[in-house]
Amino acid sequence: MVSAAEAKYESRISEMKRNISVLEKERSESEADWSRKLKEKVKELDDIKRILGSAARTRENEENMVSNLKEELAKAKEANKALQRETAELPILREQLLELEVYPKFCFQKEIVLTPLCTELIS
Repeated sequence: MVSAAEAKYESRISEMKRNISVLEKERSESEADWSRKLKEKVKELDDIKRILGSAARTRENEENMVSNLKEELAKAKEANKALQRETAELPILREQLLELEVYPKFCFQKEIVLTPLCTELIS
């Protein structure tokens, strides 16, 4: 009887050892699987961080470009205004030139002596 009980318990112990071995193998495989999945997720996260950093740099560069273009546009508008002012003065300057051209002829016809300053302006 003792030997039958011993055999029975030895069999149970052996079965439990097999179960423990199977469970340890499953645990090891699960840990390896979770480790692999974790590494994949970390790699994905690193890729996303890299893409985000690149997008942030691109956005910053674009903002700088827009700022530079706005400055250039403001300068061009100012230059345009200056040119418009100068263009508006052209008819007045033309009239003054015509007067300067007509005045010496008038003086010559009337025999008026021109001052050296007037002569310089004419020539």
